[in-house]
Amino acid sequence: MKKWEDLKRRQRKEGYSVTMICCNSPGHLRTSKNKLQFFYHKIKPESCSWAPASVEHEEMKNAIYTICKSEGWEADVEYPSPDNSPENKWIADVFAIKNNRKVVFEVQFSQISQSVLNERELKYTKSGVESYWLLKDFFGSSDEKGFFIYEKIRSIGIEESNNTLFTSENSLIQLSDWVKTCLSGEYLEYLNKSAEDFKQKSKELEKVASLFAKINYISIDLRSIKETLSFDKYHYFQYFSPQDTFQAWELFKDLQSQYGLLLDKKNQFYSSEKLPDGSPSQKNGKFIGGSDDQITEITKLLKKYSETESICTSLLKKMETYALEKLQKNRENYSKKISEKPKRDSISYGQKAIFQFSQDLPLENYWLIASSGNKYQNPVGCKWPLVEADAIEFERKGYGKIVEELVYVPED
Repeated sequence: MKKWEDLKRRQRKEGYSVTMICCNSPGHLRTSKNKLQFFYHKIKPESCSWAPASVEHEEMKNAIYTICKSEGWEADVEYPSPDNSPENKWIADVFAIKNNRKVVFEVQFSQISQSVLNERELKYTKSGVESYWLLKDFFGSSDEKGFFIYEKIRSIGIEESNNTLFTSENSLIQLSDWVKTCLSGEYLEYLNKSAEDFKQKSKELEKVASLFAKINYISIDLRSIKETLSFDKYHYFQYFSPQDTFQAWELFKDLQSQYGLLLDKKNQFYSSEKLPDGSPSQKNGKFIGGSDDQITEITKLLKKYSETESICTSLLKKMETYALEKLQKNRENYSKKISEKPKRDSISYGQKAIFQFSQDLPLENYWLIASSGNKYQNPVGCKWPLVEADAIEFERKGYGKIVEELVYVPED
């Protein structure tokens, strides 16, 4: 404060000149009602792009300066770089130095592009200066950890409503406490540890990625098995060995149970996410990793699932092979009947055929009526199971054809 007042006195009484760093034009010193010290242009040239900072910006900048001084650091505000060349020139909001360690603090209340921020950060790095940014926006990075990991920028968030600070782990941090941790090196240690943890978790994620991909694929696998087992639209499996059908369904249930256990084990590698009402979310949170024992357990469970699935699919293949053989035999029997008009008294009405209707049908008020009296509502283009008599009649009349999927009641 004394140095500032001396400068003001010397300018006023001794004609001491003040040159603005931004454009090299004449300037003056001023102290606001809130005791903020700042320079201003005597006459600002049109070529100067400098804009006055907000009151909040000035207050926070001066508070950081005061904290640095109280911690035994030499400090300055609006401190210019020693190198004034365009590619290396910078002006720090607050510059502090102690034992050859150079630290700057940049207070960024206004919007700034990622490219400009990276450019300014690079200048500090080339000058051997350790910079800390107080930001309102992390540019899409999740938090200060993400910003350091992906952009190599040391930062903290500003809560605009009360000008306090926050991190991903602490929603309310006092400015003085944070500045002191920056000066002591604790905050940099915190960021470095976060980056190391991230690196370790990335290695763990790479290790389990193939296992998790297999778990994710199981849902498709189970859906395929269920569709095969639930193919009762044409009543295939009701004619098979009840023991085979029962065993196939039991194996499917066992696979579902194993899949649920695998999902639980996988989810342990992620943090728990909650909805705004506090209830658990169905989505996984951040990857937090797991132990080698957990990975080994998942590997064993996947092996068990694979063995069970192999048994189930082999059984289904056996059942489907039986179906194809039966259908082939029945189709051969049908080929002998199609050339003749079926006799009603020779037809077993317990037998069915899958009939593919054509697009051009002689409908009566959207109904197709068979000689048997059976009515079919708007069957145009449909593939339906019909009784044998109707299927053969419609094929002879050119209403469509009997397709390969034929089902018979086995003879006793």
